[in-house]
Amino acid sequence: MTQEQPRPTYEVVLEQSDWEALKALPHERQQERALQFLWTHAAHRPTERLPNGALKQLRGQHRGLWQFDIDRDYRIIYRVDEDSKQVLIQYIGYHPDWGRRSSGGRRIRR
Repeated sequence: MTQEQPRPTYEVVLEQSDWEALKALPHERQQERALQFLWTHAAHRPTERLPNGALKQLRGQHRGLWQFDIDRDYRIIYRVDEDSKQVLIQYIGYHPDWGRRSSGGRRIRR
Protein backbone atom coordinates (compact mmCIF):
# COMPACT_ATOMS: atom_id res chain seq x y z
CA MET A 1 0.00 0.00 0.00
CA THR A 2 1.48 3.36 -1.03
CA GLN A 3 0.98 6.47 1.03
CA GLU A 4 -0.49 9.31 -0.97
CA GLN A 5 1.35 12.65 -0.88
CA PRO A 6 -0.74 15.56 0.41
CA ARG A 7 -1.96 17.90 -2.29
CA PRO A 8 0.40 20.90 -2.73
CA THR A 9 -0.72 24.14 -1.12
CA TYR A 10 1.26 26.27 -3.59
CA GLU A 11 1.80 26.03 -7.33
CA VAL A 12 5.50 26.10 -8.20
CA VAL A 13 5.77 28.13 -11.42
CA LEU A 14 8.72 27.16 -13.61
CA GLU A 15 9.20 28.93 -16.93
CA GLN A 16 11.07 27.32 -19.81
CA SER A 17 14.21 29.26 -18.86
CA ASP A 18 13.98 27.82 -15.33
CA TRP A 19 13.84 24.25 -16.68
CA GLU A 20 16.88 25.05 -18.84
CA ALA A 21 18.72 26.46 -15.81
CA LEU A 22 17.92 23.27 -13.86
CA LYS A 23 19.25 21.12 -16.70
CA ALA A 24 22.37 23.31 -16.84
CA LEU A 25 23.32 22.53 -13.24
CA PRO A 26 26.63 20.66 -13.54
CA HIS A 27 25.74 17.56 -11.52
CA GLU A 28 22.71 15.30 -11.56
CA ARG A 29 22.70 15.33 -7.76
CA GLN A 30 22.22 19.13 -7.80
CA GLN A 31 19.29 18.76 -10.20
CA GLU A 32 17.71 16.10 -7.98
CA ARG A 33 18.18 18.18 -4.82
CA ALA A 34 16.65 21.25 -6.49
CA LEU A 35 13.61 19.35 -7.77
CA GLN A 36 13.13 17.55 -4.47
CA PHE A 37 13.12 20.90 -2.65
CA LEU A 38 10.64 22.45 -5.09
CA TRP A 39 8.16 19.57 -5.03
CA THR A 40 8.41 18.49 -1.39
CA HIS A 41 9.07 21.76 0.45
CA ALA A 42 8.34 24.83 -1.69
CA ALA A 43 5.02 23.43 -2.92
CA HIS A 44 3.82 22.94 0.66
CA ARG A 45 5.74 25.30 2.99
CA PRO A 46 7.76 27.77 0.89
CA THR A 47 8.52 30.16 3.76
CA GLU A 48 9.25 27.62 6.47
CA ARG A 49 12.94 27.56 7.23
CA LEU A 50 14.83 24.30 7.01
CA PRO A 51 16.73 22.97 10.05
CA ASN A 52 20.02 22.89 8.10
CA GLY A 53 19.81 26.60 7.24
CA ALA A 54 19.58 25.98 3.49
CA LEU A 55 16.52 28.24 3.13
CA LYS A 56 16.66 31.88 4.09
CA GLN A 57 14.59 34.98 3.60
CA LEU A 58 16.58 37.71 1.90
CA ARG A 59 16.72 41.24 3.31
CA GLY A 60 17.47 44.76 2.19
CA GLN A 61 16.92 45.47 -1.48
CA HIS A 62 16.08 41.77 -2.00
CA ARG A 63 13.35 41.72 0.63
CA GLY A 64 10.47 39.48 -0.35
CA LEU A 65 12.75 36.90 -1.97
CA TRP A 66 13.72 33.51 -0.57
CA GLN A 67 16.98 31.69 -1.29
CA PHE A 68 17.45 27.93 -1.22
CA ASP A 69 21.05 26.71 -1.23
CA ILE A 70 21.22 23.73 -3.58
CA ASP A 71 24.81 23.35 -2.40
CA ARG A 72 27.59 25.76 -1.48
CA ASP A 73 27.75 27.18 -5.02
CA TYR A 74 24.25 27.05 -6.54
CA ARG A 75 20.97 28.70 -5.55
CA ILE A 76 17.27 28.86 -6.26
CA ILE A 77 15.77 32.29 -5.60
CA TYR A 78 12.02 32.72 -5.55
CA ARG A 79 9.19 34.84 -4.27
CA VAL A 80 5.88 33.71 -2.87
CA ASP A 81 2.60 35.21 -4.03
CA GLU A 82 0.24 34.51 -1.14
CA ASP A 83 -2.81 35.80 -3.01
CA SER A 84 -2.44 33.32 -5.88
CA LYS A 85 -0.67 30.66 -3.76
CA GLN A 86 2.23 30.52 -6.20
CA VAL A 87 5.97 30.07 -5.79
CA LEU A 88 7.52 32.16 -8.57
CA ILE A 89 11.07 31.18 -9.47
CA GLN A 90 13.28 34.22 -10.03
CA TYR A 91 16.67 32.59 -10.54
CA ILE A 92 18.39 29.20 -10.64
CA GLY A 93 22.14 29.08 -10.97
CA TYR A 94 25.52 29.95 -9.56
CA HIS A 95 25.41 31.99 -6.37
CA PRO A 96 24.77 35.59 -7.45
CA ASP A 97 27.03 38.17 -5.88
CA TRP A 98 24.43 40.89 -6.34
CA GLY A 99 26.50 43.14 -8.59
CA ARG A 100 29.93 42.70 -7.01
CA ARG A 101 30.95 40.25 -9.71
CA SER A 102 29.31 38.45 -12.60
CA SER A 103 26.69 35.83 -11.81
CA GLY A 104 26.99 34.13 -15.18
CA GLY A 105 25.12 36.87 -17.04
CA ARG A 106 21.70 35.87 -15.69
CA ARG A 107 19.64 38.53 -14.01
CA ILE A 108 17.29 37.85 -11.16
CA ARG A 109 13.71 38.48 -12.23
CA ARG A 110 11.61 40.65 -9.92
